[in-house]
Amino acid sequence: EVELKHVALAKGLLMLGADCGTAIINGVPLGFANVVPRGRVGLAAASGTGLQEVCCLIAAAGEGISQAIGVGGRDLTDEVGGLMMAQAVEILAADPATEVIGVLGKPPGPRTWQRLQTQLLQLRKPCVVHFPRLVSAADVTWYAAATLEEAALGAVALVRGMRPTPIESTRPREEIARCIEDATRPMHPRQRFVRGIYAGGTLAFEALSLLQAKLPNVCPGMLGGGEGHSVVDLGEDRFTLGRPHPMIDGTLRREWIRKAAEEPSTAVILLDVILGYSAHANPAGELLPSIQQATRQAQAAGRHLAVVASVCGTEHDPQRRSDQVNALRAHGVIVMPSNAQAARLAAGIAAHLAGER
Repeated sequence: EVELKHVALAKGLLMLGADCGTAIINGVPLGFANVVPRGRVGLAAASGTGLQEVCCLIAAAGEGISQAIGVGGRDLTDEVGGLMMAQAVEILAADPATEVIGVLGKPPGPRTWQRLQTQLLQLRKPCVVHFPRLVSAADVTWYAAATLEEAALGAVALVRGMRPTPIESTRPREEIARCIEDATRPMHPRQRFVRGIYAGGTLAFEALSLLQAKLPNVCPGMLGGGEGHSVVDLGEDRFTLGRPHPMIDGTLRREWIRKAAEEPSTAVILLDVILGYSAHANPAGELLPSIQQATRQAQAAGRHLAVVASVCGTEHDPQRRSDQVNALRAHGVIVMPSNAQAARLAAGIAAHLAGER
């Protein structure tokens, strides 16, 4: 990867990826990408599904994307050194169609972050930065967003000449509290834990970070079965070796959903549903049989299972976001407007159970 990126730089080119399958270049979607309008926000991301989430939330807010450059999930490690991220930011800074720049991904290596900060401080365009768990200095010139959703809405605010503000939920507090109460009331006393079963790596990382901020004993990369909450990214290499990515084929995820339902301690199954080009033609429909089986299985054992999801997509995607949302809600799934809000609701349900018991 490093060698290829040096070749690209020597030729004045971008190398998109690896380990990140999303880009929209001059309005052309590449790989896992969504149908979003052209607009004034340019994004550079060491992330695939994180880039999709931000693109879709910007579109939902009524703005569009000038360029969405996926530089690769490993690009910001100190081993790669942010070679393509630096190139992407430079391109967006020079792009006349880009008025606001967004930079996002998993937390960069310390040396890479130092170099990237120096570059960002020299930008003459407004900028939003989102790296989970990474705290920026107080005197930075960019807006540091806590979540992917906040990054999207922060970019929208900046492009409209407004000041970005932190956001936890777009739903009224009373509605969230009522949803938590309705979900927890019929649960068995042994039910306590959130099981996040994800197809998108950055979405899984965001959910893990948000759960860890609000709950004790949150573990990555495992189903659970013990005294703790868990989030697994089934798009990791260890799960996709010799099989399609879960955004294309949900077979493995359906198995994990059924296994999670078998655990007496499972209270919430937390899911991402990702739309767009290259994704499954009907991801909600593909998962619903296992979700129905899981809820029936729990009911037969005297338990109530809460299934919480977010749908990353737009109305113009081949799968049509509203159709996917309606299908999930018709079968009792609680669908939230973003991955961050879904994770926070799942954490709220678990916290409520812990407080009661």
